[in-house]
Amino acid sequence: MKIARIETLQADAGWRMFSFLKVSTDDGIVGWSEFNESFGSTGLSDVIRGLSPVLIGKDPRRYEQVTQHLHVLTRQSRGGINQQAIAAIENALLDITGKRMGCRSTRCSADRSASAFPVYWSHFATYRVRSAAMMGVPELRSYDDVARHAQEVKQRGFRALKTNILPVVDGKLVSFTPGSGARLAGRN
Repeated sequence: MKIARIETLQADAGWRMFSFLKVSTDDGIVGWSEFNESFGSTGLSDVIRGLSPVLIGKDPRRYEQVTQHLHVLTRQSRGGINQQAIAAIENALLDITGKRMGCRSTRCSADRSASAFPVYWSHFATYRVRSAAMMGVPELRSYDDVARHAQEVKQRGFRALKTNILPVVDGKLVSFTPGSGARLAGRN
């Protein structure tokens, strides 16, 4: 099994660009990972594309070796955007390895036994306050709405959730995300 093709794909959600890495092998297995260049990592897709030629022909199951090779290649500017690109590549290779082993990467541990990794519902209320109409879901207008939505999250089997601060302005919940730098760029 060898890496045959690497593609970066973007999906415009209206309020944020979602970016995905697709790594295809010569025997038809595809590994996926998500990365984010919306919050200060502009150009991450270009870094991934720049590192991609080194990956063609490599065995994706040797993800630790591939990752370390990429670290050596980017040593002069270690960390930052290079590290994010390497992480996206490594996640896609782990996805390929899990699929090759016959299990999802989120359910395969190093000893190849199936075990569940807990996940949480990220931005559980943030997007529904800011972009409900665009998402086609009910808008959250009050803290009572948020509490009802939290019950939905629990009913779907999630044991944890995460959201941003949601202050009430003029009697309505609003999204407040000062740490993302979005306000500096004129985005909410």
